Amino acid sequence: MRISIGSIRSRSSLIAVSLLSPEKPAAIGVGAEGDPRLMIKEIVNENFKSYAGTKVIGPFHKAFTSIIGPNGSGKSNVIDSMLFVFGYRAQKIRSKKVSVLIHNSTKHPNLQKAIVSVKFHMIVDREGDAYDVVPGTEFTVSRTAFKDNSSCYHIDGRKTNFKEVGKFLRTKGIDLDHNRFLILQGEVEQISQMKPKAENKNEEGMLEYLEDIIGSSRLKPLIDKLGHQVEQLNDHRNQREGRLKIAETEMNKLKPEYEAGVAWIQRKNDMTRDIHKIRQATIYQCNVKTKRDQGGLQNLEEELTLLEDDIKNYKVLNKDILVEQKKCKKKHTKIRDAMHKLTDKIAESEGTAKGLKEEQKNIKKRQAALEKELEKEEKNVKKFQEMPVKCEQETEELNEKLEQLVIDEKNQNNDYETAIQEVGAKTKDLRKQKAPLEKKLLEVQNSVNEKKQILDQEKAVLDEYTAKYDREKNKLHEMHDSIKAAEKTVADNAEKKNQLENSIPEMEEALRERQIEVEKMKNERPNIQTKIEQLSSKLADAQQEEGGGRSRGKVLDYVMNLKSKKIVPGVVGRLGDLGGIDQRYDVALSSSCDMDYIVVERAADATKILEYVKRDKVGAVRFFALDKVRPFAPADQFNLPGPRLVDQIRCDREDLMGCFFQACANTLVARNSEEAERFAFNSGGRHRAVSLDGVLVESSGAMTGGGGRKQSGAMGEKPQINVRKETVSEDEINEMNTALNDFRQELRDLDSQIREANGFIARTTKEIAKNKSDLQQLNASYDTALKKIDMVKKSIKDQEKRLKDATPDKKRLHELEDAMKDAECEWGATKASAQSVQEEVDEINKQITAMGKGKVEGIKKLMQKTKDAIKDSKKKLLKLANDLKTASRKQQTAEENLQTLKDEKEEKAKRLSQIAEEMDKLAAEYAEMKDDLVDIENDHLSAAVEAEKEIDAKVAESEKAIETKLNDIKKFQAQRNDLQSKLVHYETKIAEAMESLKNLSLTSTGENDEDLTFPIIPDEDLADIDTNAVSQQAAKTKAALDESRPNLSAMKEYRDKNEVYTSRRDEFNEINDVRNRKREMRNDLMKMRRDEFTKGFEIITAKVKQMYQMITMGGDAELELVNTLAPFEEGVVFTVRPPKKSWKTIMNLSGGEKTLSSLSLVFALHHYKPTPLYVMDEIDAALDIKNVSIVANYIKDRTKNAQFVIISLRNQMFGLCSRLIGIYKTHDCTKLVLMENDPDEVAKRAEEHGERERTPFTSVANV
Repeated sequence: MRISIGSIRSRSSLIAVSLLSPEKPAAIGVGAEGDPRLMIKEIVNENFKSYAGTKVIGPFHKAFTSIIGPNGSGKSNVIDSMLFVFGYRAQKIRSKKVSVLIHNSTKHPNLQKAIVSVKFHMIVDREGDAYDVVPGTEFTVSRTAFKDNSSCYHIDGRKTNFKEVGKFLRTKGIDLDHNRFLILQGEVEQISQMKPKAENKNEEGMLEYLEDIIGSSRLKPLIDKLGHQVEQLNDHRNQREGRLKIAETEMNKLKPEYEAGVAWIQRKNDMTRDIHKIRQATIYQCNVKTKRDQGGLQNLEEELTLLEDDIKNYKVLNKDILVEQKKCKKKHTKIRDAMHKLTDKIAESEGTAKGLKEEQKNIKKRQAALEKELEKEEKNVKKFQEMPVKCEQETEELNEKLEQLVIDEKNQNNDYETAIQEVGAKTKDLRKQKAPLEKKLLEVQNSVNEKKQILDQEKAVLDEYTAKYDREKNKLHEMHDSIKAAEKTVADNAEKKNQLENSIPEMEEALRERQIEVEKMKNERPNIQTKIEQLSSKLADAQQEEGGGRSRGKVLDYVMNLKSKKIVPGVVGRLGDLGGIDQRYDVALSSSCDMDYIVVERAADATKILEYVKRDKVGAVRFFALDKVRPFAPADQFNLPGPRLVDQIRCDREDLMGCFFQACANTLVARNSEEAERFAFNSGGRHRAVSLDGVLVESSGAMTGGGGRKQSGAMGEKPQINVRKETVSEDEINEMNTALNDFRQELRDLDSQIREANGFIARTTKEIAKNKSDLQQLNASYDTALKKIDMVKKSIKDQEKRLKDATPDKKRLHELEDAMKDAECEWGATKASAQSVQEEVDEINKQITAMGKGKVEGIKKLMQKTKDAIKDSKKKLLKLANDLKTASRKQQTAEENLQTLKDEKEEKAKRLSQIAEEMDKLAAEYAEMKDDLVDIENDHLSAAVEAEKEIDAKVAESEKAIETKLNDIKKFQAQRNDLQSKLVHYETKIAEAMESLKNLSLTSTGENDEDLTFPIIPDEDLADIDTNAVSQQAAKTKAALDESRPNLSAMKEYRDKNEVYTSRRDEFNEINDVRNRKREMRNDLMKMRRDEFTKGFEIITAKVKQMYQMITMGGDAELELVNTLAPFEEGVVFTVRPPKKSWKTIMNLSGGEKTLSSLSLVFALHHYKPTPLYVMDEIDAALDIKNVSIVANYIKDRTKNAQFVIISLRNQMFGLCSRLIGIYKTHDCTKLVLMENDPDEVAKRAEEHGERERTPFTSVANV
């Protein structure tokens, strides 16, 4: 089920209204059929008004009792006695004061008191006039009037007060607050004269009359009270709303800086949490490693203990083995000495045999080479033998080709000459010059070719002779070059390696130093920023006060100078310097009161000072003249809710207190702003108030205060004549400006140094990484070069040997070189001569070519081609001629080489025979020595060797075991040391991390839902944290935070403003809620009042119509609201239409019509709100006989469940009553006669005498 907020609020408002609104009076004791009802049994008057002594009026009939008597006999005093008991004032009982109610007659003078007692009881009606009294329901209410105009009440003899009497009677059904059961004499006419609505509080209109009957008037005081409260709350709400808007505006100005600061702090806290996470992970990971390594260390210690015990055992065993080994070795040494002698001889023999075998091997190897060389030389001999025939055949072919080329050249020359001749006579002379030159050129060119051929032959011979040597020599040079290059690489790498090995630690040290410097500079930066902020604030305050303070100080100095020069001796001083106040009131006084007035003795002194000030244009000045200032007014003359500020000022001169009172007036001082606000808006009136922190609340509702700098210094703790507030001089402001600029420049320089250092750190870190990589590469290259050098050096020896073997004969080499040089010189000279002739021919050809182009050029190209072919053929002929010429010589050389090889082969065969004989001899000697050696070995050495081997094996086994154990110990010790180092390292890291965790803290942003706790990370998550990655991220965050540090002081100011805003918002919401609740309660009460009134009004209107129609037998009546939309604004109009007449207001009716209309309204009201008893005084006075009968019969009908007591002089009225009380007066004292009415007797006598109007009664008693 969904319930709206509005319904809940409305329901709560209705509940509050039901609790606050008084209950509607209920009809109690009315007595429905068969139920008990209240009735007045009798009234006992003792010395009350006209009743002397004790008079009992009654007993009253349960239904209808009528009181009759002559005018002035005391009939109305019966009702007055009831009014007296029911608490009515003397004026309502037709008396001026209570003492007048005491009987006073000639027979009964000077009575001291009068007592009236009204006796009640509850009855249950029976048939006829009978009734039963409800047991225990009798009670008596009495009131006593005294001569001194006082009175007292009693209920059943118990003294009480009127409030208790009214409360008690209400429980019995008699509502004294809304009394409508008593209709006094003349009240019927008053009803007819009521206005629609009362014009003031002291009157009663028709609206108020009806609302009193209906019961809705009980809500009106509460509605008025709530309306007044709502108005007051609206005023307070408007004030709170204005203050709230001011606080919101001030807070919103600081919100951007606050949000930036919150974001910065949150980011910083995130970084701190990352650092905390790193420390937790470090501690956890180190603890895990520590636990693991401690277990490993314990295992190692156990292993080491076992190994040390094993070594001790092995050493004891090894000692005995070593003694036995020494003996065996000594015996073995003797056998070995004997064997060594034989072995040396055997070795010498073996060496000789080995040398012979090596020689034999080399000879055989040489023999194999000789076979190949012989085969080669035989082929060369055969080749050179066949060469002449072959050369002659090729020469013949080339000559035939050459002859054909010469013929082609001749024909081409003829064609060329023909072409030249065709050019004309111009080239004739040139051809003549050219012919001998070409002939000469041909001869010289042939000579050049021959010389070139000779040179090529000599060069080929030389190259052939030195080819192998040159190859081996080049290889050797390449090896040396390779070594030099490798050595250079080693040297260069060693130098670079040395440089890097030295530079890397230096760079790392420089990097650490720079990092320390950066950290110091970053730590120093906040200090400089703080100095800048403090100095900026101080400078701003000084500059703000400079103008006013300088001017104020200047004016005061000027005025005091006038006094010192005795120009104006009546100057007393600055007001703030003439008194003293406790330091805690300084801010309040400076914020609310002006203490810069100049106090002078007389007004004339002030006028004189103003003339001087105006003349010299010094500045504005204000005065207090002691002869004109009002005197000091003490606080007890005013109704103030708190202490005054002026009463806190101390001054030696009483006349000066008037000046202080004039400046401060009745400004109240409060501990805080809330108390200042309470003082300002006290229910006793509005006041001006200021708090100790400078918040000023004006009586108009305006409020000032807050800000970053509070005013102070208006007055010191002691009077200081001519001592003014110290101001900052211009030089000091300039110094502060200079210092501020210096600090800012220092901050900029520091930031520049930080940026430069960070750049250096980044570059150096990158360079260190590069250098380490280069160093690794250099080490690899260095090792490779060293290995290469060793390898090449080993190969050089073999290459030098090969080069030596390939070295040519120097004499033969010089001969070949000289021959080649001679051929080269001849070829050069011939070539130079040919070149000169060729140039001359070419010059002539150029001239001829220039004279004739086209055909000449084509022929010339063919000629050149033919010449090239001729030249090539001649070169080949020269080569063939050279080969033919050298063939015999080469054949001879080959035959000589062949013979040399055969001779060498024969020599090698002879040497092999000699070696075989020598080896046979050495073998016999070797066999003999070997037998001797075998005998020694078989007889002695074997046993010694076996014994030595056995003992050596034991020693080796023991030493190996010991060595193994020692190696194991070294390995375990190294592992132990490593583990111990790691444990120390882990312990250090844990301690550092723990210390760091203690120093870590989170910064509060001031938010309510802020979490300032560090997360406790589970162990399984700590194991997976990459501390390096998180550290890098934290470092980046720290760098970003350092670059973007916000103004954190603005956050505190924002929070202060936010607290003020929150406080004022809560105040506003609180008073708004209170206002709304009050307004809803008022509206609900107004609705309840309107609903109750409308409902009752409709019932009463219908009953009035019915009653009027009954009384008038055909008329009509109407109660109308003047304004139906607002029934309580303009009231109620009672209009009637008498029978056979038009509608009229009750004011325009005749006397009888007014009474009938009023009675119809009264009876309608009685019907709407019945009571157990009714008392009416002469309501029928203005009615005719007919209408009296109608009213009397209606009353008679109403007596079935109510008691009526009616005073009447009309027999149509009292003739219908059940009991008649007659009143008469003798000797100024009222007496009573009680008579019962017999309806049957009345009817009988009426019939006998025909007198329908007479109503006889039977006398009951004469009282």
